[in-house]
Amino acid sequence: AAAADAAASIPANPHSSGPASAADAVERAKLRVLRHFCGARAHEWDLVWTSGATAALRLVAESFAWAPNSSALVYPRSAHTSVVGMREPALAAGAAIHCVPFDHTDAIYAAPAARAAFAASDHLFVVPVECNLTGNGTNLAAAAANAAEAPGRWWILLDAAKAAASTPLDVPASGAAFAAVSFYKMFGAPTGLGALLVRRDAAPLLRKRGYFGGGSVDAVVASAPFSHAPVDCIVSVYV
Repeated sequence: AAAADAAASIPANPHSSGPASAADAVERAKLRVLRHFCGARAHEWDLVWTSGATAALRLVAESFAWAPNSSALVYPRSAHTSVVGMREPALAAGAAIHCVPFDHTDAIYAAPAARAAFAASDHLFVVPVECNLTGNGTNLAAAAANAAEAPGRWWILLDAAKAAASTPLDVPASGAAFAAVSFYKMFGAPTGLGALLVRRDAAPLLRKRGYFGGGSVDAVVASAPFSHAPVDCIVSVYV
């Protein structure tokens, strides 16, 4: 419905402030999506528009606060290729990688990291809500319970690209901190549109790195290496 509303008009740049600005429409669309996936707890979440679920997963992989030689990325063997691809940025940042059976969420305990360092770091557990290949569902309650009891601080990222199109999804109730969705897979249109849902208390884990541009900065000097963003969190910059 939000996409249809947007297609019915020709709004201006959402960063502009004139009467034709699309800023209000963008915020209304965000709120509708958050209410759909988060219900009454929508105010606890933020949303980042992406080009699809793959871009949302990549955003987390490249921005997560990996601690070299102590953080871990854990994902199931039966995972979307975009989930498996998250290991490249994680490995480049010095994180450990552990691939577990799809239905063995307790296997996060076996992730290859020194237990002393493990207990002091942030780790990411990527959980497909529904397997892309078989359609099997994950026991989200068990995944959240195991993540809560494992050494260290575990954060759950839901790959909901398939599940969001086939079943109601209450993201806050899952215990997840992040969720990736694709509107193309949900509705067949529009192409090139997805979202990353981010629980507000987990937003500081996604750090703005490298490139900046557009409306993501308050000030920039072209002739010197200076720029200033409102905050150092990628979610607050791009939401």
